[in-house]
Amino acid sequence: MGVTVRGLFFAFAKAIQMALLAWGFAGITAGPVFAEVRPLQPHRISLPLSGEEEPAALPYRWDRKHAQSGKLRLEFDLPHEAREHEWGAYFPKIGNSYRVWLGSILIADVGSADPDRTNTAHRPRLIPLPIHSSSSLRLVVELHALAGADGGMSALLVGPMPELSRQFEQASRWQVLGAVAIAIASLVLGALGLMVWLQQREQIYAYYAMAELTWSLRTMGHYLPDNLPIEWPYWGFSMTSLFCLALAGMSLFGLALVGRDSVSLTRRVQIFFGVSIAVLAACYAFDMHSAWRWWRLGILAVCLGCAAVVAVETVRKRSIEAIVFVAVCGVAVIAGARDWWVISFKGTDYLAKPTLTFVWLLFGVSMAWILAIRLRQATQVAARHAQDIKARLAQQEQQLAAVFEEKRRESAAQAASDERRRVLQDMHDGVGHELLGALQSARLDQSSRENISSQIQRALDYLKLTVDVLQEGTQDMRTMLGALRYRLSLRLEASGIRMQWVVGSLPNEGAIETRRLRELQMMLYEAFSNLLAHSQAQRALLQIVYVEQTQRVEVLMVDDGKGFPDDSNTGNGLGSIRSRAARLGGELMLGNGLHEDHAGAGIRLRFPVSDPSATSAERAPVISAPGGE
Repeated sequence: MGVTVRGLFFAFAKAIQMALLAWGFAGITAGPVFAEVRPLQPHRISLPLSGEEEPAALPYRWDRKHAQSGKLRLEFDLPHEAREHEWGAYFPKIGNSYRVWLGSILIADVGSADPDRTNTAHRPRLIPLPIHSSSSLRLVVELHALAGADGGMSALLVGPMPELSRQFEQASRWQVLGAVAIAIASLVLGALGLMVWLQQREQIYAYYAMAELTWSLRTMGHYLPDNLPIEWPYWGFSMTSLFCLALAGMSLFGLALVGRDSVSLTRRVQIFFGVSIAVLAACYAFDMHSAWRWWRLGILAVCLGCAAVVAVETVRKRSIEAIVFVAVCGVAVIAGARDWWVISFKGTDYLAKPTLTFVWLLFGVSMAWILAIRLRQATQVAARHAQDIKARLAQQEQQLAAVFEEKRRESAAQAASDERRRVLQDMHDGVGHELLGALQSARLDQSSRENISSQIQRALDYLKLTVDVLQEGTQDMRTMLGALRYRLSLRLEASGIRMQWVVGSLPNEGAIETRRLRELQMMLYEAFSNLLAHSQAQRALLQIVYVEQTQRVEVLMVDDGKGFPDDSNTGNGLGSIRSRAARLGGELMLGNGLHEDHAGAGIRLRFPVSDPSATSAERAPVISAPGGE
C-alpha cells in the first residue's frame, strides 16, 4: 500500500508539473491583443427597478456600489463598421444573469427565467451580432446581479468574430480549463490522501485530504456551472465555507507537519474557522458582504500565524519537508494578500482573477510530495520494526526452545526416576516375594523340592518379563503378548493346561505407553500364575481384541478349573490384578463362568487405549459375576 500510494503521488505530481510548463509556454508564445478588437463604453447606465441613472463607465462592479441584489441596464451604440463584416460582442466578465438585445431583437438570454440560481460571472461570453444593412446599431444589455456573487460587467469588446473567437478561446482556456485541471488535480490528490488516512489513521493525512477535497469542490462549484444546484445566497455560503475549510486544512496540516499540532493550538485554529463560518452565514443572511471582506483579512492573518509557527519550527529542526511547506505557504499567503487587496478591498480591476486558485495547485503538489516522503519513511520504519520484531521473536523462540528442552530433560529424568521406582517396587513385590517364599520353604524340612523349584521358576519368569517390557522396541502390544506366550508356554504345557490364544485387531505401535503395557503384562502374568497354581484346569482361553468404535481394548481370560473360592477377596494375586487394572483406567470383572465353554475362573478387562486423565483411584470398579467375587 505504501509503495503504491507513494508512486501515485510522485507520478501525478510530475504530470502536473509538465502540464504547467506546457501551459505556461503556450501562454508566453500567444499573440498580442488583436488590433481590430475595440472596447465599447455605454452611453447610458440605469437601474430599471429604481429609475436611477449611473455614471456611464465600465467596468461596473455591483458589489462595490450596492448591498443587495438588483438589475442593471446598459445601452451601447455600435460603430458603423459593424455592418461591413461579421461582428460579435465579447464580454470578458458579465453576471450574474443577462439578456442582450440588438435593437428590438433578443439575441442572448442566459438565466433570466431563474436569476437566483444562475451565475455567469466566472467565464467569458461571446455573442455573435446578426447585423445587416437595415439592422439597428443599438445594443442593450440587461443583467441581474446577486449580492455577494461578484456581479456586474467588464468592458465590452466588439470586433470581427474570428479575432474575438481567438481571444475568447484563450481566455476560456485559462479560466475554465485551468479551473477544471486544478479541481481534478485536487480531487485526485485529496482522494489519495484520504486512502492513506484510512490505512494509517494519522491526523496529518486527514488534514491534507480535507484541504484538497474541499478546495476541489469549491473550485468546481465556483467556476464551472452556470446553473446553480441551490438558490443564492445558499450556494454562495456553501462555496465560501468550502474555502474556509480548505484554508483550515492547510493550516492544520502545517502544524501537524512540524509536530506543533497540540490539542490546545489545534482546538484554537478549529474554533476560529468555525466562528468564521458562523460570521459568513450572518454576512450572507443580512447582506453584510463588506464585513466579510474585512473578516477575510483575519483569516489571512491566522494562516500567516500558522505559517510563522511552522517557520520557527523549520529553523529549529531544519527539515526539508518543512522548508518546502514554508516556501509554498509564503507564496500562498502572498497570493491571498494580493487577492484580498486587488479583488476584495481595492476593487479597481474587475477582471482580476484570484491567483490563490492557481497557487493552490503548487501547494497541493508540494503537500503530496511531503506526504510521499513521510509515507516512505513510515514504510521504512515499519519494515525495520518488523525486522526487529522478527529478530526478537526468533530470540524468544530460541529461549523457549531451550526452556522446553530443559523441561523435556527434567520430565524425562522424572519419568525415568518414576519408572525405576515402579520397577523396583515390582521387583520387590514380584521377584522378592517369590524368592522370599522359596527361601522360607527351603528352611522348612517338610517343603518339597518341587515347591521350592516352582517358586524360584516364578521369580525367574517375573524377572524375565520385567526385562522384556523394559527393552526398546516393545511399544507394540502384539510383541508384548508374543514375549509373554514364549515365556509361559513351556510351563503351561508342563502343567497339562492346553492354552488357547485368540488375538484380534490390536492398537498401532506406540498407541499405548510402555508403562501401561507393563501394567497389562504384569496383570496377565498374575492371572497366569493363579492359573498354574490354583485352577486345576485342563483348558484355558486368553482373548484380546481392540474395538475401534469405543477406542478400548477388551481382555478375557477364562479356564475350566474349580473357579474362584468364596474367600477370593483375599490374596496378593487378585489384589495386584485390581491395582494394575485401576492404573490402566479400565473396568475389571472377576468371576466364575464368564464364558460358556469355560466354567472356571474368569477375568474380563476393558480399558481405553489413551491414558485417561482421571485415574487417581487405586482400585478399578469390580463387577461380580454369578459364582464369583
